[in-house]
Amino acid sequence: MKIGDLVKINQEGACALGYQNVGIGIIMKMGLRDVEGEEQLKVLWGKPTWHDPDDGLSVMYPIEMEVINESR
Repeated sequence: MKIGDLVKINQEGACALGYQNVGIGIIMKMGLRDVEGEEQLKVLWGKPTWHDPDDGLSVMYPIEMEVINESR
């Protein structure tokens, strides 16, 4: 996954967390880590369930999403 990729929620990941209706998203930021060092991405969703009020992006783990179209 990289900045600009179009993504959607995958069945194994975030559906169990209630994110299944967010639509399609675009990866906007990379290089984030949680407190345990796991990689996180910031995604701009069409219909976000939750987003950071500072930038409007949702923090997601790569395992919660799948790429549907790669950026060039």
